[in-house]
Amino acid sequence: MVAGLFYGIGAACELVKAVNVDGTDHPRIMKAHEDFIPYEQLTEAYIELEAKLESYDAVLALLKKLVHGFNHTSGIVDYLYAKDNVIQLNEKMK
Repeated sequence: MVAGLFYGIGAACELVKAVNVDGTDHPRIMKAHEDFIPYEQLTEAYIELEAKLESYDAVLALLKKLVHGFNHTSGIVDYLYAKDNVIQLNEKMK
């Protein structure tokens, strides 16, 4: 990724978050070296992820294996999941 040509674009923010950043021949243009998963491996991971969607812990384990630095700490953040659970809880309480 190359950023720094124009102010106000989101790419500059991405460079701030990047860990492995280098300069270029131009003093105001930087480049980030990001992790890359080959297409074949990504396709296999997608199939594996799809098979594990029923298990929250299995999905997290797979994402931690695939995405360097992935650290999800906030629990399930899915409003549809939460809505369904609230409806189920309300039905159980009747």
